Amino acid sequence: MFVDECTLFWTHFSAGNVFVSFVHAQSGFNVVMRPQEDAYAYNLCLDQAPPTNFSFISLIALRGRKLPRYVTFQNRNDRYLVPRSAAPMPMFFDSETTNNINTGFEIEHTKSGEIRVKPMRGNGMMGAIPDSTQWQAVLLLNPRPNDPTTLFEVLNHSRYKNAIRLRCNRVNRSPLCSSSADRALILTNISTGETFANCLLVNPVAQQGTRKVTIESFHHPWESRYMIGLDGVLINNTTNVEREHLFIKPDIPMETEYTFRNSLYNHEGPSAKFHGRIPFPNTSGQLEFPDVARTVESEWQKTQLTVVKKRYEATIILPPNTTVHVLLLHKFVEYEIPFSYQQFDTIPFGGNVTQHLHDGYIHIVHTIDVVHEPQHFPNRTAHDDISSLGVESPPGSGIFVHKLECPKNQDGVETDDPYQEYDAQADLGPDDGLDKEADAPVGIETDASDEVTQEV
Repeated sequence: MFVDECTLFWTHFSAGNVFVSFVHAQSGFNVVMRPQEDAYAYNLCLDQAPPTNFSFISLIALRGRKLPRYVTFQNRNDRYLVPRSAAPMPMFFDSETTNNINTGFEIEHTKSGEIRVKPMRGNGMMGAIPDSTQWQAVLLLNPRPNDPTTLFEVLNHSRYKNAIRLRCNRVNRSPLCSSSADRALILTNISTGETFANCLLVNPVAQQGTRKVTIESFHHPWESRYMIGLDGVLINNTTNVEREHLFIKPDIPMETEYTFRNSLYNHEGPSAKFHGRIPFPNTSGQLEFPDVARTVESEWQKTQLTVVKKRYEATIILPPNTTVHVLLLHKFVEYEIPFSYQQFDTIPFGGNVTQHLHDGYIHIVHTIDVVHEPQHFPNRTAHDDISSLGVESPPGSGIFVHKLECPKNQDGVETDDPYQEYDAQADLGPDDGLDKEADAPVGIETDASDEVTQEV
C-alpha cells in the first residue's frame, strides 16, 4: 500500500533530463511532464524519500497492462497539486499554496485505450492559471502497441475555465506533430462529454460493444487540418491541404459510430450543420465530394442558417482490405472577408457516419442534414442532383448509392420542396449585396415579391 501522507506519484528523469515521469504507485501508470529548463530531479513527496512501491516503469512495460480508471495529482494530506507556470516556462507543481481539494486535474485511461486530461470539479485547474498565454507541458502516453507517444502542451482555455487546450510541443515535438507551427486542440469536460463551440473533443467511450467518438471542430484559417485516427487520437496533421481525413479500416473489432458536429459561430449565434451532399468513391478508393462549392460570401452574421427538412443517405459497400478516407472541410467564417476553397472545390458535410462489419465488407452510411443558403451557393439547389451518383453501380463493384424518400407534409403527401418553412429574404439585411436574378440557385426562380419558389 502507498503511504497516505505522500503523493501518489514519484518523479524520475528520462534520458537527457527532458521529462519528469510520474508513476502511479499501485499500477505503475506513467505520466511524463516537462520540467523547467535546467531543473533538477525532485520528489513530490517533498520531505521524505520515495517508498519502495514508487518506481519508474518504462513505456514498453506499460503496454498491455490494465491501467486504473483515473489518477489524480495529489500531495500529502490529500492536497491536490496546483499547476503553476509563468510563460514561457513549462508547468511545475506548487503543493503548498492551497488546501482546496477541488484544485487539480485528473488523467484518465478509458476502456478504449486513450489517456485523457481533464480538470477537477469546482474551481478546477483553470482557476489557478487565468492567463491563457501560460502553457503547461504534458506528455500523453498511449500504451497501445505500435503507437508512438504523443507529446502535447496543455493550455487552459481563456473562455471556459473547465477546459484544457492541447497543442504540439514546440521543443520536444512528437513525430505526430510534423509541422513547426502550433496545432491547437481542446479537450473539454471529458467526464461528461459536454462540448462547446470552437473546440475539438475526442471522447471514445466503450459501451456494450459500441465505441462512440465525438469530434467537434476547432479551426482557424491559418491552421492546417488534422488527420484523426479511428480511435479518436490525433495521428498526423497535413499542411497546405484544406481538408481532414478520418481513416476507417475494415479490421475494426467492434461497431464504431462517428458523430461529427461543427459550429461556425465561435460560441455565439445559432448552431450550424456542415454544408454539402453525399460523397462518392473516386478511382483511388476515397470518398470525395463532387464539384459543389463556389465562393462563399461572409454574410454569416446577417443570416440564420436553416436546416432544410430533407435527409439523404448513401450506403457504400466496399470489399475487404479497403481503406476509406472520409473527407472533411472546415472553415472559420467569423471574419468579414469572403473565402473560397483553393485546392479542393468541395464543401463540408455533416451527419452520422456509421460503420458496420458484415460478411467481410464495410457498410458506411451517411445521413446528412442539408443546409441551404441561396446567397452562399448561387449555382446550386439544396438537394443538388443527388441522382447523378447513380442508384446502383455496375454489378460486382460492391458500391451502392441511394436517396432516402422525400419528407412528407402534414397531409402525408411526399414533398420535394427544399424551401419549406424558409424565407430566404427574411434573414437578409437591406445591404446584403445579393443580386436575386444573378445569384439565385439553378432551378430556382425569383419574382418581384421576393417569394422563393421551386421550378418544376
